[in-house]
Amino acid sequence: MSFSSRHAISTHILMVLACCPETKASSDMLATSVNTNSVVIRRLLAKLRDAGIVKVQKGADGGYSLARVPSHISLWDIFEAVEELPLFNVHQSPPNPCCSVGACVERLLASVYEEAEDSIRALLSDKSLQDLVNDIAKS
Repeated sequence: MSFSSRHAISTHILMVLACCPETKASSDMLATSVNTNSVVIRRLLAKLRDAGIVKVQKGADGGYSLARVPSHISLWDIFEAVEELPLFNVHQSPPNPCCSVGACVERLLASVYEEAEDSIRALLSDKSLQDLVNDIAKS
């Protein structure tokens, strides 16, 4: 099992916008950079717009651009905008309460999952989009 690629794709999109701030990017141009369908890009851009991370200008001169400076967009902001929370889930149907494991597994995992999510949130909150843009120059 793995997380979806929505965060990675969204971060890619935002890095393109951050690297070309004077350009209003189209979903087709962003899809070419990500190498995916523009429908995928538009769905993610809608979530990023709703979160106040990107803005869209309609019309012939329109396109997408950042709504905030890259140093004020954390990787957690992006994650929250496009991924489902909580990160970890327990059983979809309740385990058998008559089983010694089934009676306590959800409670035991809940604290581990909460700690893991807190760690991921802290790590992603500590990195900004600008940090990644700066790393491009070092590559």
